[in-house]
This record gives sequence, structure tokens and C-alpha cells, in this order.
Amino acid sequence: MTQTLPSMSWTHFPLSHWTSLFQEDVTPFLTRILKTAAQTKYAQAHNKIKTSQKMCKVVTRQLLYQSSNRCLGFQAEFGLFLWSTGCARQTIDAPFRCSLSVSYDSMLDLIESLSYHCDSRAIELAKEPHGMAYDNINLSTSIYVEQRGSDGPAKVQSGTFAVLYRLRNAFNHDVRPSLEELTSCHDQFVDIHIQQKVRRAIPVGYVTEQCPVRASTTEEVTTRGNLLFHDEIYLQHLKQIFQLGFGPFHLCLNWVWAILHVHRGTVNQAGSLSYFFAVMEKTRLGNQQPDYHTLLAALTQILDGLLLNAWDRECGATSLTEFAKGKPTPAKLREIAGRILRSDTSDTNSDYTDCAPEVNSPLQPQVDPKDDIAHHNIRLLVRDLLVLVAVVRTISDGDIGRVEVFLPHLAMMFRGAGCNKYCTEILHFILNLKYIWTPEFA
Repeated sequence: MTQTLPSMSWTHFPLSHWTSLFQEDVTPFLTRILKTAAQTKYAQAHNKIKTSQKMCKVVTRQLLYQSSNRCLGFQAEFGLFLWSTGCARQTIDAPFRCSLSVSYDSMLDLIESLSYHCDSRAIELAKEPHGMAYDNINLSTSIYVEQRGSDGPAKVQSGTFAVLYRLRNAFNHDVRPSLEELTSCHDQFVDIHIQQKVRRAIPVGYVTEQCPVRASTTEEVTTRGNLLFHDEIYLQHLKQIFQLGFGPFHLCLNWVWAILHVHRGTVNQAGSLSYFFAVMEKTRLGNQQPDYHTLLAALTQILDGLLLNAWDRECGATSLTEFAKGKPTPAKLREIAGRILRSDTSDTNSDYTDCAPEVNSPLQPQVDPKDDIAHHNIRLLVRDLLVLVAVVRTISDGDIGRVEVFLPHLAMMFRGAGCNKYCTEILHFILNLKYIWTPEFA
């Protein structure tokens, strides 16, 4: 059986119908015939690479188009693909003659219809908490001057393209570091490789809604260009007053650079990052702003090594292998982790260590760690790297509630690293969350 399509122009046909009308539950008998004809039983049982599912969908769509010229799901999608890859007009019209695509003129109408559809979705999304990602684009035209004409576009046109994203769980109107939130910080440090307590995570299977907006000829390569692009998108195009917030990835990017700036030191200073880079034979990390992923991998490796050394010292066994054979209980593991957190990360009277239960350990150092400069620097390095790894993992888990727990700490740490602008940005963001962005505004 087939489903009758509504009588409407294909330019106004809902995009969701392009895929939902051609599933096996809509044409079960036809799909079974096509699968039987496309593959033998032996191939269905043993061929794990080549399947007939995609081919059956294409044939089904072609048959629907043969039945009604309003069933343009495959033709419209394939035509958009040809146009997006820069195919010439004759190339697009050739599949059109074979009923594989729409004509070039219809393709232009479809693109215009899609642009209005994306605009309407973006305008509605802009009324809610959302994120915006944008980057520069370069559009190339014909290399032949006579084809462009005197009043035609330049050979290369630069601009900016943006995409809006719906933010789930974006607002929590009180991010003061309460005792419960400080305890959450402590737990994330202690159980950094264990499943964390969910605060406001994104549900499993949730797909972020994305709304592209029209490209702009305003370039975002300068600070002024960024500001002009923001005004053009929101004030002129979306007709919305916007409030800016920092991007999580940009926060991590600046945080790893701040850690490198504070802890770089020299090769001759034991405990400095330059010392560890030399020991691990790491390269391409000598400039002021190295590659983010390369630097993050190196910092994570350093933290893992320092934590393994601390566990080897505090576990009370001859080796970690012997300690694992003893099958320690979760309570024992948390006790040792809390002891390491107090003895190997900054001052023992810091906020997140106050939340841990006091444990009298004979293995704790009996001297002031500040008397040992190298040991003191390593304690500070471990503290900063723990925050970095915890924030990166929290962002990866999609739990905005756990990210907000670290905001006050990150503001202070950015200020201590000399990143005054980012400290001010975080404080401004906290102010908006607590007082400016009221529930009515959200």
C-alpha cells in the first residue's frame, strides 16, 4: 500500500515528509518484493557490507514520482546535492530528464523556499535561549571576466555564515557556590573517572535543533566585524534583542592556554610544564597559543601520571597491581582519593576540600609544602588540571548543571591567571543568570 500525498505545491511540502513517507511501514509489501529481488537469502545472511535498504528506498521514491509528480522527495534531495557540489546547469538538467532530479529553475525556487523556511525557524528559535556558531566563508565565482560582467560579483566574495542551536537546560537562576555545589565539585574531583551524579543533563537520544540563517557579506575576522555581524543577524534579520554568553569550547580553549601561561616555566624547573614536555618529548607546544587538542592531550597525560604517582604513594601497597588484587571497597577508594585531593592539590583549606571528611593519614606530609617549591608548584598544577579535566568531561556529558557549579571557581582562577577579560565575562554571565535573566525573560 502507499500513502496518498496531500494536494499542495511541492515548494510548500513539509520537509519532514520527505523521509517519513518512505519507510517500510508505509509500503511493506512493495519493500518486501524489492528486497527479495535485490538480494538472495544467502546474501542477506552473510553480506554485511552491501545491503539493499538504500536501493529499495530510492526505487520506492522513483515509483512514487512516476505515480504522482508531487512526490519529489528523492528528486529534490538529489537536486540539492548536485547544486551544493557546484554542478553546472546542464549537469543538473541531465538527471532531470531521467527523472532523477528537479530542473535547474525549480532548484532555484526550492532554494528560495528553503531559505524562507530556515528564516522562520530561526526567528522562532531566537526568542528562546539558544547558541550561535558562525565562521567565515569564501564564495568563488567564474574565473572568466566576461561571464561576470562589469557589474557582476567579484571572483571571491568573503562573508560569514551562522547557525542557531536550541539550548536545553540553559537557565538556572542561582549559581552561588552553595555547600551542595561545593560538594559536587569535590565529588567530581574524587570520582573523576567514575560516573558523576546527574544535575541537569541532556536526555539520551536528544538531538539539538539547528537553524541556519542566511550568509552575510560582513566578515568576522576583526572585533568590529564580529560586532557588526551580531547586530546584522539579530537586529536586522531576526528582529531580536540578544544577550551574549561565553561558549563552553572557547572557555576550555582559553583555560588551557591560561594554564600553559601560568605553569610553563623552564626546562630546568622541576614541576613546570616545560620540564614535563621535555620528559615526554612533546613538540609544537612552545608557542603562546598552541593547538588546543595537542595541548589538552599533553596536559591530560601529565595529570594521569601525577595521579598515578599519588595513588602509588597513598594506596599502602607495594604496587598498584598488588593494591588492585586486594579488591578495595568503593569507600576505601573514595577515602584514598579524598586524601590525595587534600595532600596534592593547593591549600588544604580550599573550598572544595572543606567538603571532604577529615581523615587522619600518617602518609600526609608533615612539612609545609611551600618549603618545597617544586612540590608546591606541582600541587597547584594538579589543582588546575583537575578543574580542566572535570569541566571538559562535564561539557562532553552535556550536563549544564555541573558546568555552572564550576563558574565561580573558574572566574577566580581566570583572574589569578591574569585573564581579566574572561573573568569579567564569567562574572557578567553569573550576574545575568542570578538577577538579569528573570523567569519572565527566559
